Amino acid sequence: MGKLIAIGTNDGFKLNEDHFGQSRYYDIYELDERKCAIKVEARPNPYYENHKHAEVDEILQVIGDCPVWIGAAMGKGSLKKLAEMNYEPVVLEPMTIDEALKAYLNEQKYDGKHKAVR
Repeated sequence: MGKLIAIGTNDGFKLNEDHFGQSRYYDIYELDERKCAIKVEARPNPYYENHKHAEVDEILQVIGDCPVWIGAAMGKGSLKKLAEMNYEPVVLEPMTIDEALKAYLNEQKYDGKHKAVR
């Protein structure tokens, strides 16, 4: 199995503009041997309707098998904790899921410090 990427979304089309932990779904993509991202499922976030965003430990229960987490907003504490746990949190400006995957996969646009550069 290839590397799994979790993308926070509310509609399956674009990144959730709120905190990653407040996403309605996590679209899961698998990178194949050619580095092509193939959608394998949409996992519902059981914490979506909470008044505050879910914490890292709660989200790990849902997408802990995905080493890459892509969203439009993540707290500094979450970014630090995920990096310490060998996860790769990626924060991008709001965009479509396709654009986010391209930004992540295009090494020239990704600076390796949790931000995409344009």
